[in-house]
Amino acid sequence: QYAGGASVPLTKYVHHLISKSVKRPFKTLTLDEIKAGKTAYTDDAYVLTAKDRQRISRNILGVGAIAAAYAYRTDESAPSDYKKLNADDGLTIDTSPQFPLRQMLFLGEVVKQLIDPLKGPNDKRSMLERVDPENLANWFSGGKGNIAKEFMQTFVGSNIRSGVGEGIVSEIMDLYKGVTGSQTGLIDSERSAKAFGRLLGNYMSSWAVPLAQIVDAQRAMGFRTTEKTDASRHPVVGDSKKTFMDNLTQPFRSRVGEKFIDVLEPAKAGDKDLPSRQDIATADTDRKRVGAKVLAGLNFGPDDGPEVQYLQNVFNYAPWKIGSKDKRPHIRRYENEQMRSALPLVVKEVRKDEIKTRDLWKNMSDKFKSEVTERMFVKQRSTMKVEAELKNARARISEMRMAAMRNKAGKDKAIKWQLYTEKFRKLNPDARNFAWTEWVKRNPEQKVDYMDGDDMVKLFTYGDVYWKAYTKASSGKKRGLGLR
Repeated sequence: QYAGGASVPLTKYVHHLISKSVKRPFKTLTLDEIKAGKTAYTDDAYVLTAKDRQRISRNILGVGAIAAAYAYRTDESAPSDYKKLNADDGLTIDTSPQFPLRQMLFLGEVVKQLIDPLKGPNDKRSMLERVDPENLANWFSGGKGNIAKEFMQTFVGSNIRSGVGEGIVSEIMDLYKGVTGSQTGLIDSERSAKAFGRLLGNYMSSWAVPLAQIVDAQRAMGFRTTEKTDASRHPVVGDSKKTFMDNLTQPFRSRVGEKFIDVLEPAKAGDKDLPSRQDIATADTDRKRVGAKVLAGLNFGPDDGPEVQYLQNVFNYAPWKIGSKDKRPHIRRYENEQMRSALPLVVKEVRKDEIKTRDLWKNMSDKFKSEVTERMFVKQRSTMKVEAELKNARARISEMRMAAMRNKAGKDKAIKWQLYTEKFRKLNPDARNFAWTEWVKRNPEQKVDYMDGDDMVKLFTYGDVYWKAYTKASSGKKRGLGLR
């Protein structure tokens, strides 16, 4: 009713005229009938019903709301994330709980991607010249921000955001990969356990929403820390049961606390001992104005950093696309922190390339400019620069981390375990399966301890030696370590 609803009364009226003209033939009107305002179709005038008037009024309100959202999204001071509104003191408000505000802002962003905003008073382009359907298609299906998932989260409802539906497609794909893996696929069995645990945990945590509100009230009154912490636990290779339980309880631990008793004894809550969450968009990990969330449902938070906003505004890079993809929490936190520090240099190089690309577009022919808009040209060419700079930054961060681990591995057993667990994970799946089989052959009376550094060294060595020999024998020359 908010979109095409206003066309219903018009359609009904046209149908009314056609049906009347078909059902009764035209008649010749007398002069008195013409003066009386009668028509050749019918003696009765068409009357709008209450439902017709409701459709029209709702459509007018909907168009006005979308126009206002478009005006806000095209403002230079608007946050890069469409669902956020600026607040005072540099804070933002996440509008996800405020229906239908997020929905209207999403539609405003759609119009922004379709119609290129004017770039100041000297921009004399007409509305038709600024329409850019190719940019809209690239934004929706480009993969940099997963807009299709954003659409589902925005319009399907809150169950997709925080219930059993959260990330269900990716979780089912992980589950499929795990179930269809080989029986000795340690990483595959871990993936299955994680997918099962997360799906069930997200559903069960939806019942803990009232408890989460109590926890927010305790934070507002100062009984609990307001710092955002990371409750995820390190996955253990070979221990599917522990991986399943950790992922099953993670949503509850994130919302309520490490133990149920934390709700009754907030001063002793275990979340204060957890490591701080490392967000790629901002270094501020503190929850803002928790009381407003409890009393009014307003979710305040810090604004995203200027580098993240730039990449999102110009190239549609969502923050999660920039951040670490590692499943291990301690590595993910480290990489996000380092990447956040590296972003200013990344963006500096990207801006240089963007300026060159815009100058190149300005020198193109008028025919080319009519076919390819400036912002689409910039996205197509400079996105490769963004990918290259991010890839180089990730490689440098990974090498720094691995070098630090190698230096400490000889003295610290925990670091040694982390280092060789990571190396084992990066082996080809066939090499990992061979390593497990080789362990059983050489140690028939001893089970492998996946939490022991020495055992992980042996597992990695079995798989690494096998893969080097296999690749050398099959190609006639050494092709590296077989790392993926």
